[in-house]
Amino acid sequence: MPIRDYFAGTYSEARQKFLDAAHEARGRLTAYTIADGQGPHGEPLSIDVARLGPDEPDSVLLLISATHARGLGGPEPPYRWDSTSTSMAWLRSRRQCRGDNILGRQDCFVAGEERVGRTTLRSILKHSLAPSVKKLAVLDFHTGLGPMGYGEPIYLGPPDEGFERAKKWYGPEVTSTLRGTSASAAIAGALPEVFLGLAGTVEVTYLALEYGTLPIMEVLTSLRADHWLHAVPDRQTPLRGQIERQMRNAFYVDTPAWKAAVYGRAADFVVRAARALASS
Repeated sequence: MPIRDYFAGTYSEARQKFLDAAHEARGRLTAYTIADGQGPHGEPLSIDVARLGPDEPDSVLLLISATHARGLGGPEPPYRWDSTSTSMAWLRSRRQCRGDNILGRQDCFVAGEERVGRTTLRSILKHSLAPSVKKLAVLDFHTGLGPMGYGEPIYLGPPDEGFERAKKWYGPEVTSTLRGTSASAAIAGALPEVFLGLAGTVEVTYLALEYGTLPIMEVLTSLRADHWLHAVPDRQTPLRGQIERQMRNAFYVDTPAWKAAVYGRAADFVVRAARALASS
């Protein structure tokens, strides 16, 4: 299967590819419907979970995609996958911004879809994580920061507990938001905090793979324009099409080279995680 075929141009296409891959791998599928969630064409939205392997494992690899409209940029490794959908379907992050929406300093922080994601993720963990599980490796795929095509491995757990373990598993290139070594800033209220509730029962090693797309100022300009566009419902402007294309390009580089880099890096880290879980 050519690498380009693992990628999708819309939420509906990506979801169907995910479901087809899960069926082919004989995965056990569960759809968590998002209340009042609809895509731009009225399609229902859900978070789909595919479970592979034994019912009561002692270790689990969890793969997460599309938290902030990034699902277009992710291949589908054949393990365990949790794909959020609202922001992906609309090709935008549901974020709030303080400050000048066109020029000057921005203060943007995650809002609606993160709350939905955290609530649903708690439910997923409750129903999918067997009591037998002692070790959990999480790979969370994102795009929009860093050099084009490079997937920065960012450790998102507590600053001491687990950081050295992550470097042992994935190598010395692992960075940390709390240690100030990452291209990403530390974010409060994000998905990794859900896993804090597992402390004491499950050893969690949470890593984000942040793939670079465009230069950072182009990404920020796209976000500012998108926030301006949606600050007024159904804003009438001839710039709508241009802004939507800019937003898409900021998080999804539709070239064979970028897709190959994303796929190769994802496959590499899935193998590293599986090897570490098997040997630890």
